[in-house]
Amino acid sequence: MPRNAEKAITPDFYRYTPNTNRSNYGSVYIPRPDRHRQNMLISDQESNVARLAKDIADLDSEIAKKKQEIDSKQVEHREKNKELQKARIYQVKPTVA
Repeated sequence: MPRNAEKAITPDFYRYTPNTNRSNYGSVYIPRPDRHRQNMLISDQESNVARLAKDIADLDSEIAKKKQEIDSKQVEHREKNKELQKARIYQVKPTVA
């Protein structure tokens, strides 16, 4: 648990409390909610999953753009290298007298 956390609830319904100046570490089992009650943890997890999926899709598109930029720079670099090689071939070398 993070140091600044006051409590934590695990997916298997245990509530943990960290050490404090007045008490030791503790854990307590929490009864599972009834089927008819909405489990707020699940809806929160689903929204987190949806948000993370969107973030991943955004990052994937950003990666694809960066790859396209890299590919175009590589093509540019190759063309410039070819031009430099041609210029070196046709360059007249000075003679030393």
